[in-house]
Amino acid sequence: MTSQGEALRRDWEAVNALQLAREAEADARARGWHRPDPPCEVEG
Repeated sequence: MTSQGEALRRDWEAVNALQLAREAEADARARGWHRPDPPCEVEG
């Protein structure tokens, strides 16, 4: 059984990872390229 604190920490880490992915993708687009694979194929 996980504590609420652990669940919140995991949610926070997931949000941070998503934000980093968004920033990386935006930076890649600014450089003129992006990932060939659609987001729906990325495993969460």
